[in-house]
Amino acid sequence: MILNICNKPSIWHLLLFLLFSPRPAQALSIEMATQPGKMKYDVEVFGVRPGEQVRLTFLNNDEMQHNLLILQGKEGITLKVAQMAWALGPGAVEKEFVPDMDETVLAHTRVLNPGENQTLSFQAPESEGKYPYVCTLPGHAFSMKGIMVVTSDPSSVTDVQVEEKKLSNDAFVLKPHHKSLVKRAFVQDGPPRAISVGI
Repeated sequence: MILNICNKPSIWHLLLFLLFSPRPAQALSIEMATQPGKMKYDVEVFGVRPGEQVRLTFLNNDEMQHNLLILQGKEGITLKVAQMAWALGPGAVEKEFVPDMDETVLAHTRVLNPGENQTLSFQAPESEGKYPYVCTLPGHAFSMKGIMVVTSDPSSVTDVQVEEKKLSNDAFVLKPHHKSLVKRAFVQDGPPRAISVGI
C-alpha cells in the first residue's frame, strides 16, 4: 500500500514549520563568585543585550553569608536598597534581606551560606543602560557591588574579572601565611554585623 502524502498537507506544513522556525535563543551564561575574605564579587562589570535571556550562577565561596540583587535606578540606588534591607530589622532574615521594591529589584538570590550557589534565570531589561548589583547584608553594600551593562554591543563592555594582586616584598605589607592568624566568629545575641576577632 502506497500512502499519498500530498493528501495530507497539514503534515508537510508542520514539518516545514518545525524545520524553518527560529530556534529559541540560548541564554547567556554568567558565573560569578565572591572573593574569599574581601567582601567583593569577582566580576565587577558584565554586558548583556537588551531583552536577552540570562542565566547567572552565583557561588558564595566566602566564610560569610552573601546575596546578590540586580537593580534598576539612579546612582546611589545600591546603598538606598541596602539601607532599606537593613531597616527590615528582625524580618530581614525571613525576607532574605530583599526589601519590598518590586520596580527596583529586577532579580535576586536568597541569602547563600558559605559554599552554596544559586542560578538566576531572568530577561535583561529592554532599555540600554547600567544596572547595578549589590549584596544587601549589613555593611556589605559598601564594597560588594558591580554593574550589569545592557547594550546592543556587549563586546564593547570589558568583562572585569578581578585578579589577585601580586604580593609585595615590602616587610610592612601583610601577606597570607600558611596558617590562619585571625578567626572570625559571630557574636551570639549581637547585631548582625558584630564579629569576635582573636589573634
